[in-house]
Amino acid sequence: MYPITLYKGILHNRHKGLFFVGAFCRQYITGGELQSEYISKLIAKEKEYPNESEFEEILEKEIIVKKANDRLENPWSHILYWDNLAKDIGCYPNFSLIKEKDKEIYDILMRIPCYGFQYRLFKNNDFVEKEEYEKIRDYILKINNCFI
Repeated sequence: MYPITLYKGILHNRHKGLFFVGAFCRQYITGGELQSEYISKLIAKEKEYPNESEFEEILEKEIIVKKANDRLENPWSHILYWDNLAKDIGCYPNFSLIKEKDKEIYDILMRIPCYGFQYRLFKNNDFVEKEEYEKIRDYILKINNCFI
């Protein structure tokens, strides 16, 4: 079950330095990668822990959503959860920029399921270096064949 007492499904403010990876219900490899990257940024002090009021506000919202429907195991769909983490760590794919740069890749990403490689096209809110982009692009073209 989704642990609603954890901030972003990863940490609790009272136990700094203790992190949970994969505790999010219906966890996939993508989520674990993004959670790990978020944690590494906290450890490296590139991100700050939430302040107490932000922590409490997020938890209150999640508890309200959970109480609204006892059958609801988690307040986010997994893609919304991943997108939220990706935005926090600067690797959310800017689809408008992708469409301008590479319409073929944009069309594929809009058609196939969401996978972790989509979050590797951007780093620090900008495209990754050309060589890295080309590797990811080649992979997307290969995986696209599975969905034709």
